[in-house]
Amino acid sequence: MPADTTAQDIAGDARPDLAGCVVQMREATGVRAAAEVLRQAGETIALPTVAVIHDLSLPYGPSDETGTKLADVFGWPKGYTEHWEKRQNSFHASVVLRCRSERLPFHWHADEVATARTARPAGAKVSSKSLRIVRELSDLGLRAALVVPVHLPRGRIASVGWWGDLPVARLADLIDGAGTSLFVLASYFFELLREETATEAKGRSAAALSGREVECLTLAANGLTDREMAHRLGLSTHTVHFHLNNATIKLNARNRTHAVGLAAQMGIIGAVREAPPRPTDA
Repeated sequence: MPADTTAQDIAGDARPDLAGCVVQMREATGVRAAAEVLRQAGETIALPTVAVIHDLSLPYGPSDETGTKLADVFGWPKGYTEHWEKRQNSFHASVVLRCRSERLPFHWHADEVATARTARPAGAKVSSKSLRIVRELSDLGLRAALVVPVHLPRGRIASVGWWGDLPVARLADLIDGAGTSLFVLASYFFELLREETATEAKGRSAAALSGREVECLTLAANGLTDREMAHRLGLSTHTVHFHLNNATIKLNARNRTHAVGLAAQMGIIGAVREAPPRPTDA
């Protein structure tokens, strides 16, 4: 990058060249080196502050191979990082919550959150805690972000966000011009992080389950009782219990609840309905 290139020049480029960053990420041999590539990509798109969440179910972020928190590597104020974890902001921030239901890169801007709160369009739900987080980020000069959700194996969701202060129109242009490259960078980063910190259980196989066992697990995940499952499948309750017990053993689960959770993480069962209909008695 030429020495006289300014942030405004970079931000004005709707299609910044991130090919070099992608190559470096694929060749990175450690988490710290990969994190530096994420930082370089942020500087290229004029959103220089990087935020990484490796598991949205946790209130804290990941560390590199030396045990240093990546938030410290990326230059987040230590006091704010501790505040984020203590207040469990990951469970309330609107940008994080959005990652749970989206797979493609999206942009976020503080003004849009405030507008949603004020205008109250259909379906908009912005909590007071979420607005507090927006104010705290704005105080740090972070009013805009490009965010990449990454859905990982075993049901985990992660994200990489590049933060700064750009107008909404520029964010939309960057999504069109750089969204694909950012998605690739985030995906390779989390694959490297997963390899470095892998603690996943081995030996569980979806292929080991029979069709009936999968059916029973799926219905159990949707809230049906043994009696309701038996009615739905035309089986006895004893047979339903037999299939669920077999599935529990094959998945090395402690009980039926554990088996359903593992099956959901492994993609054995389909989407769970929020309010499954109860079957009517014959």
